[in-house]
Amino acid sequence: MNNQLKLVLGMLTILIIFAFGYEYFRKETPIDSQENTAALGTLDYEPPCYQIKCKTFHIDDFDFSFQYPEYMEVIPAFFPEDNFRIAIAYTEEEANKYKNQSFGMIIISVGENDENQTAVEWMGGPYSGRDTSKKYFLTEVDGQEAVQEQGGMWTVVNTPDNQWRLSIADLTTEGKNPPFSEMRIIINSLKFTNDF
Repeated sequence: MNNQLKLVLGMLTILIIFAFGYEYFRKETPIDSQENTAALGTLDYEPPCYQIKCKTFHIDDFDFSFQYPEYMEVIPAFFPEDNFRIAIAYTEEEANKYKNQSFGMIIISVGENDENQTAVEWMGGPYSGRDTSKKYFLTEVDGQEAVQEQGGMWTVVNTPDNQWRLSIADLTTEGKNPPFSEMRIIINSLKFTNDF
């Protein structure tokens, strides 16, 4: 009886490992694979703001919008060389609710695509600053080809006219909690609002 129980538990463990491994490799195909057609990050996530209240932020100069939880705020700032950055962070009131915890923020950077590169080409190039130890995967954002860091905390996509490059990245320093669910909401709700 003892050996039979061990055998059943062993087979059950193997099946569980196989199921998790299958799901991992089915969803996360490296960008150098020609077979990847799935939109990573959109298949298994709930629709944006399904269970929480959200606000919509529209960037008039670049014709895109996104949703973000109402307990966060958007802080826009212009930078030199035609770059535009937006920080999406917990409001002070919301952050104060969590004693002994602090939270990271999400940065959306918009830069001119003067090299006329795809998001994948830029991510693989010398100016992205990518961590070469991490894998990147093909995905889509509002129908546009994009590339996403494993784990979903950095996504790069071009506007439909290829004039601008959007980099949506997590900016969480050591000791802070990364905004995982908030990143999903922003990526899944991002829409290009002009026909270009």
